[in-house]
Amino acid sequence: MWVINATQEVNDASQWPMIVAVTIFLSTLMVGIVSLRIYARAHVAKAIGGDDYIILVTAIFALVYNALCIAQTRYGLGLPIASRPKMNIDPYSKLNFAGRPFYQLGISGFKASFCYALLRVTRTAQTKFLKIYRATVTAAIVLIVVGHIAGTFILIFQCKPVQKSWYPRTKGTCLPNDTTFYWLGGFSILSDLISIFLPLPLLLSLNLNKRKRWGLIVPFMLGFFTTICSVLRLYQITIIARDGNSTMLVLWGTIEFNVGTMTACLPTLVPLFKYFRNRERRTNARSKSSGNWSNPATRFFREKVEKYREVDPKTSSAIRLGQGHSSASGRMSWSKAIEDTQITRTTEVNISHEIRSINDTDSGGQHSVMRAWDVRD
Repeated sequence: MWVINATQEVNDASQWPMIVAVTIFLSTLMVGIVSLRIYARAHVAKAIGGDDYIILVTAIFALVYNALCIAQTRYGLGLPIASRPKMNIDPYSKLNFAGRPFYQLGISGFKASFCYALLRVTRTAQTKFLKIYRATVTAAIVLIVVGHIAGTFILIFQCKPVQKSWYPRTKGTCLPNDTTFYWLGGFSILSDLISIFLPLPLLLSLNLNKRKRWGLIVPFMLGFFTTICSVLRLYQITIIARDGNSTMLVLWGTIEFNVGTMTACLPTLVPLFKYFRNRERRTNARSKSSGNWSNPATRFFREKVEKYREVDPKTSSAIRLGQGHSSASGRMSWSKAIEDTQITRTTEVNISHEIRSINDTDSGGQHSVMRAWDVRD
């Protein structure tokens, strides 16, 4: 059985399969998107920044929180309080308490990453507008980070003595859960809205056509989904106050955490899409231009020329014959390549004709041949 110390009936009533499935799916998707972001920033844009390191730490916190969420299902998460095995109260409370700092600090990470990216793209600000904008973004980062750090300490020291948080039967007092979570949830929603709307003045000020402008705005606006998750999580507080079941509170927190991390990565993936689209176009163009080399004899000849191009520096001059740089050494290199291929006399005449036609083509034809052979100046 999955739920420890539970009967088969209680185990079957638990919502643990849904919680585990959602958590694993979101973890896998989040790791994939964060990995694409790092690849795009490191290998395409070649500009790893502070916001990328922030999102990496955030992703690690998310994975830890996800693992703790799954572990909690082993001790009763997914069951009403009354149905949870009494022996599991203390270990469940420990796991729940351990996840609080990772959640509070982690959700501040993807919001701060949004804002830090705005500082990076405006670091050479010269205009008065951009200087004021940078100061506003900096203030927003401080507010978000300090607010969530304060929320972390509130959750850690919610009870007196502190151990009452993970040993509920310990004598002492705690701040009311509903009031505490309402205040923390309200601040989380406020910080969500700040991180979503803050990029808009900058994006709207760019001199771009509507398609490109909205292509930048839409990924940022997807952050609204995290706000929806925060609102739904806040609604679960009323359910906890009624029956003590924190299942959906924890699950919506997991969804918010992972989706927020992923949406923070989406704007950075735009260059990656352009990179693969342009590479596909170049590949298609090269395939079309290389169609003239489908004949086996000419393809064999091309391979020999490529061979001499690699081992004989003179061959580069031979390839440049099509650009009007013919020379004795170039002709000798061509002859050497043709001789080594052992092509019949008839085929050799056809190839010689092809070489002459290259000499007679205009610059467009030269570029077509260069693309076919992947030759670069």
